[in-house]
Amino acid sequence: MLTYEDALRIATEYANRHPDSVLVESSTREFPFGWYFVAQSKHYVATGHISHMRVGSGGFVVDRETGRVHEFGSAFPLERNVRMYAKGFRYHAYDLTLTKVYDLRTTVRLLHELDMSYVEPEFEHGVMWRIPKHYTESQLEAFLQKLPHTFAGHGFYARLEVFEKMDAVGCCAYELREHKPEPTEASRS
Repeated sequence: MLTYEDALRIATEYANRHPDSVLVESSTREFPFGWYFVAQSKHYVATGHISHMRVGSGGFVVDRETGRVHEFGSAFPLERNVRMYAKGFRYHAYDLTLTKVYDLRTTVRLLHELDMSYVEPEFEHGVMWRIPKHYTESQLEAFLQKLPHTFAGHGFYARLEVFEKMDAVGCCAYELREHKPEPTEASRS
């Protein structure tokens, strides 16, 4: 279990990945799962001028148990990001495994709301195209005919509330795990 000093060291190293960034310690907050930190551009901290502000980051957490850093995007408020992190949504990519379906229509509708996609490489005009396609409701329903079924490697950050809906209505049983890509030939050598 990390101390605040451990987390601060990790956060400082993380912020220093960007040569122009500095940790804004006055923005630090403690939660049961760890500490929330903000890194900002040195020029913005010095001048307060918005044109120097680092955008796109919603801060980051240093996990108390693992020391792992999880960066939030800026699309959602801190309260939402913290609520979801506390519920266990701590990864960028997930493997979603459906193990039981109690209400097929609702499960299909909510899975469709997750906006998952797949890629079927197509070779055309001398180019290999890898254009994502979104699953249709009929494709999702077909997958649910044989369980368990895993949808691998999906980012759900913008759709985490769908899992709250799934839990509230009890339409299915599922497992979420961190997606760990298979090592490539190049990474094995």
